[in-house]
Amino acid sequence: MTDGKDDNEGQTLDAENQTERKSGLKKQAKSQTTVKWSIVTEIETKSLTAKAAKKAKKGLFEWVEYNLRDAATIELTNKPKPPARPEDLATDLLEKFAKRVGDDQAQTIKTQNELIQQQAVQMEAQSRQLQEQANQLRQLTEAIKAQPGNLWEMVFGKNRKTN
Repeated sequence: MTDGKDDNEGQTLDAENQTERKSGLKKQAKSQTTVKWSIVTEIETKSLTAKAAKKAKKGLFEWVEYNLRDAATIELTNKPKPPARPEDLATDLLEKFAKRVGDDQAQTIKTQNELIQQQAVQMEAQSRQLQEQANQLRQLTEAIKAQPGNLWEMVFGKNRKTN
């Protein structure tokens, strides 16, 4: 990258690029904050850049200015770079979704585990109550068996045999 005149070394620009260049120079001339500079790129890079600008419905100057500024800002602020390809974006989305689903499932499992523990405590308390009731029933059964069934047993006792 150098300041000053174009370093195209005799290469001719096609009509589209000349138009883009002229419109870019007009925009540069209007602003006092712009600087004319040129860069050397491979032919394929230049072609891809022109196609991308056309697809974005922007002039070449406008497209390059926006993307250079964006890339420089990202680089200087150490923010993660956006994915360059749709495959990368899809992979990122899937990873985030899997993590979220995993986090949601982990929270669900934790909640279910807490509920199971609460139920276990309740079941243990119910088991103790049932054991107490069973003991009380045994005591009542023994007391009933020990009581005399009639007046004769009451007077003479249960174990005394009659002739």
